[in-house]
Amino acid sequence: MPALVRPDEVPRLAALTARPVSGLRRLLHRDRSSLDLTIASLPTAAGRRVREARLPGVFVVPDTHRRYPQGTSLGPILGWTGVATPVEMKRWPDLPLGAVVGRTGLEQMYDPILRGTDGRQCVYVTPAGTPVALGPYTAPRRGSTVGLTLDMGLQRKLTVEQAAKRAALWPEQVEWLEEGKLYRFPRHDTAVLALLRYATALGIDHREALELAGLPAPPLPTSPRRRIIALAAFLAVVAAAILAVVLAQGGTKPKSPAAASASALPAPWAVKVVVLNGSGDIVYTRSIASRVQALSYRVTHVGRATSFTYLQTVVYYPPGGEPVCTRLAQQLEVPVQPLPGGTDSRRCVVIVGPERGPGN
Repeated sequence: MPALVRPDEVPRLAALTARPVSGLRRLLHRDRSSLDLTIASLPTAAGRRVREARLPGVFVVPDTHRRYPQGTSLGPILGWTGVATPVEMKRWPDLPLGAVVGRTGLEQMYDPILRGTDGRQCVYVTPAGTPVALGPYTAPRRGSTVGLTLDMGLQRKLTVEQAAKRAALWPEQVEWLEEGKLYRFPRHDTAVLALLRYATALGIDHREALELAGLPAPPLPTSPRRRIIALAAFLAVVAAAILAVVLAQGGTKPKSPAAASASALPAPWAVKVVVLNGSGDIVYTRSIASRVQALSYRVTHVGRATSFTYLQTVVYYPPGGEPVCTRLAQQLEVPVQPLPGGTDSRRCVVIVGPERGPGN
């Protein structure tokens, strides 16, 4: 508050904030009636020195910074923060205008615990609004700390490189598995085999896999030999399931007219698919890309569309690619539209709209 800063303290304040004395004097004089004048943004150590100086009319306001070391992996779980909307203001009526709150994920769920309480400073002013003295002060109360255990790699205290080395995979492949980006693998069977190798290398047996999935797990075997048998049984079940899918796809059941028409189309793995985020929801976009990958298509790129204004998910086809892309659209249960151009008839573009589009 410029009106409460004593003239003889200006040189000291200038030294603490690394500003020229003359410039600081002009700034304080020009905005003398201001109640909130920012004179510098300082590192933590410098801000601490200003606070310890206890200069009249000078306040140090901490600036909040969030750091997400595993942001790419945990972003969909942690959520994000933003200025409170009318929805948050209605939920918490005591929020000050412009407050930053958790908007989604764990940030929203634990917001009342993490946010704490703002402090208050009463200021006495003249009829013209110029500060003359400080009144009662209420110190802010910091929020509580919430400890989370989310990442399997962190629980095992393994780096991505160490985990990849154990599983004989590339570090990028381990990151794809941890982040759920199965569409990055060239084929779905390659992704399944990589997942099995990764789980085996980390020592995840049948019981632990059930626990990670939130399903009831049997008692832990006491004998190491029984643990090996349990793991072998789990892998055998998975292998049997994969074999059953292969056999089902290769059966000799008579084909219906629709199936005969579909068989004339190129195999899904011969079709390239580009998946673009058209709504701003990258998490839902990635889930659609994984679904396309699970249908055996080759997802060659997942990125951002030219805008986030698409109202629903649509499959677009180039000239000559309508039959191939229509098949994909029917599998995704979304509309299909033509592209204005293109030369590859085996390339489809999926622009992903909101998870809840029109009619949902």
